[in-house]
Formats: sequence, C-alpha cells, structure tokens
Amino acid sequence: MATSTLGSGTLVLAGTTSGTTTVTATAVAGTTTLTLPAATDTLVGKATTDTLTNKTLTGAAMNGTLGATTPSTVAATTISASSTATFAAGAAGTPSITTTGDTNTGIFFPAADTIAFAEGGAEVARFDSSGNLGLGVTPSAWGTTSKAMQFSTGAFEARSASFSSNTNAYFNSGWLYVGTGRATLYNQTDGQHVWYNSASGTAGNAITFTQAMTLDASGNLGVGTTSPYSAAGYTSFTLNGTTGSQIRMRSSGTDIGLIFNTASALNVYTSGAIPLVFSTNDTERARIDSSGNLLVGTTDANPNSGNGVKINAGTGARTSVVGSADTNANFAFTAYSTSAAAYRFQVGYGGTIYATSTSITAISDASLKTNVRDLETGLTEVMALQPRRFDWINGDASNVAGFIAQEVKQVLPDLVEDYQYSDEETKLGLKMGDILPTLVKAIQEQQALITQLTARITALESA
Repeated sequence: MATSTLGSGTLVLAGTTSGTTTVTATAVAGTTTLTLPAATDTLVGKATTDTLTNKTLTGAAMNGTLGATTPSTVAATTISASSTATFAAGAAGTPSITTTGDTNTGIFFPAADTIAFAEGGAEVARFDSSGNLGLGVTPSAWGTTSKAMQFSTGAFEARSASFSSNTNAYFNSGWLYVGTGRATLYNQTDGQHVWYNSASGTAGNAITFTQAMTLDASGNLGVGTTSPYSAAGYTSFTLNGTTGSQIRMRSSGTDIGLIFNTASALNVYTSGAIPLVFSTNDTERARIDSSGNLLVGTTDANPNSGNGVKINAGTGARTSVVGSADTNANFAFTAYSTSAAAYRFQVGYGGTIYATSTSITAISDASLKTNVRDLETGLTEVMALQPRRFDWINGDASNVAGFIAQEVKQVLPDLVEDYQYSDEETKLGLKMGDILPTLVKAIQEQQALITQLTARITALESA
C-alpha cells in the first residue's frame, strides 16, 4: 500500500476475522503519534482480547481492561474497577499500595487475612487474621473471645463483658507472658475496677496474677484485698497487708507523715515539728503538738492562757481547762452518769465543787485568810437541825443518814445552794463541809456546859 495522507473521511483497514490487521509507522528518529482531534474521540478495540504492548497511555481518564501484560507506566487521574482490583502481596520495604515519591510507605499483605502498614520501609501496624491490631508489634495469638489493640509494651483488650489494659500479657485460654519479665493488668468488669500484678515470668508461660487493688461496684476501695469492707450506706477504704503497711504523705519529696500498723496498734505519725491536727467544718478543733501536748479548742499549750482543754506532756504534766468565765454559772469539769441521767461531779468557774459525795478536801491555810472572827452558830442551830433517814429515788442508796436541804435552809441557809442535777433540772444541794465548824462549836458549847455541871455536882457531893 502506498503512502498517503488522509485529510478527511474514514480510514478503513481491511482484514479477515482470523488474521491480524497491522498499522505500521515508518521508523523515524522522533516520536510517532496517533492523534485523535477531539476530546470525545474514542479508540475502540474489536475484541475483549485486544492487547496494548510496551506502550504508555496518558490521559485524564482510562476506562477499560488492562490485560495480563502490565504496561510499564499508567498515569491517570481516576482508575475505576467495576469488580475487584488485585495487588501483589508486597513487603514492608516495597508495599503493594503506595504513593509517588515515597514508595516504601503504604499498605502490604504479609500473610493470609492480614493487612499491614509500612512507613519508611518498616512495618508500623498490622491487623491479624483475628482482627487484632498491633501498633509497632505483631499481635500475639489472642484467643477468639478477645479483640485487642497491642503496643510494643502493652495492650487494650475487650471481651463481651470486660475491658482491660495490660503490660507484657495477652489472653489465649488464660493469660500468658508476651516476653520475659513482670506483667500487670487493669480490668473493668461487672461494675468494678481491679488491678493485678505478677512476678517475673518467661515469654509464652502462664501468668499467675495477684489481685492488688479492688474498687467494687459500691465504691469501696481495697488495697491488698479482693473484698473491700462493705456496709450498707457507707463506702470504705481497706488497706490489707502485713505489719508495717503504710499510707504515706509527702510534700515536694519530703515525708510529712504516715499511718501504719503494727501487730497490736494503729499508728499515726508526723515528721519533725509538724503537729497532728484534727478539724471539722473547715475549722481546727484539736491538735497534738510537737511536744506531745494535747490541745482541744486551742493551739496555745500554756495552761494559764487562752480557752480550751489542755493536757500537757512531760515532767509536771497536768490537765487544765482554761476559760474566761468567773462564776459558777459555767463549769470547767463535769462527770455525768448516763445510767443515772445525772451529774456526779462538777467544778464551777466560781471555784465551787458539786458532787454526790461529801468527802471533799478544801484548802484552809491561814496565810490565805483575813478578817478572822469567832463563829456565831453552834449548839442552838445544831439542835434545830433534823437528821433523817431516806432512800434515793434513782436507786443510788437506801436507808441513808442525812439531811433534807429544804429543812437545813430554814436553820443554816448558807449551807444550801442550787445544784445542777441534769441539763433539764436544778435541785437544792448542801455544802456539807461547811457544817463542820458549826458542829464543832456546838460540841464545844456542850462540853463547857458538861464541865460546868460536873463541877456543881462535885461541889454538892462534897458538902
């Protein structure tokens, strides 16, 4: 066929159905191009086995089938596959799905039912055939009941009713060591949080976990116990360990104090000169200072200043109640019997002692007294008193010898005073110690009369 130029019309290549029709371009030094003048023009093959060999297709879109013989380069904006696009397995250094200019980063398929991701020629993540994800590590052989995300040193693992995080451990019909070393486990299940640890073990061996801490579904926290103390309506913190178990407080790396147990005691300890302070409602109520003084309602250990109860430690230790009141309307000490529902002993700030017993020693030094004079009461008043026997209604005693305060008040009113029997009632009380001078005066008067009468009798008998 002679060389010709076709300016218009249709170029028809004749051939048979069993043969090959060839368009051959004369070899030239440059590039031979078949140009279709319009963007919508189509180069159409006549059979499904049409082949394009050792050529490059360049264009905005390519639709059709690429045959078994792969072209050296396909540059296209969009590649659409109506069914399955199949890629080689690839490797970490040569992933089968990658990008221009960074061909060692992408996706590859290292084993059956497994997808892996590579960056810079190294595997960084993998989904194994059980659906477990490994980041920086090939997932261990987790059991079929688990779904895990595993890291180089730990993992998150979920099952139907629990979630856990752990280090150096994976689950496959029991917990196993990933590598040689210790393993730890944190588990959430059935509303509770549980922390476990283990001794060092060998990769692949079974792990024996120890339940180290438990926060149960009721909010009770137990350390060193699987069963925190639980009581209806309360939450608790239970520390269960051997002698010397500690709760330690520190500030900026310095010990402040601790709570620890011995075989027979619970100890609360502070360091240096730090006091042990007790507060309620954001207010300090009591403290034990660095000298061992117990102070209630005050921070001042001086027994003669401020207000409060002070138990001073050391040589000459004493208990003092310090207040600004100066009358018996206020009491410094009280002893109250719940069985008798009454005060047994009270000391007023006026210096008066109230007690159910009259055996009280009072100070009587002459150096403390002035305006001393003879007592005006004596036998006459004693003869007017009415000694009685009675039973205490509250059951304290029966067949008691004594006086009735209302009757004594008619004779010696100075011996009778109001007595705070309870918070609700005031009764009359007797200052029985104060009757002794009157009794002594009465005896002296009687003795003078006896001496006088004896002398008269003697004189009459001698006449």
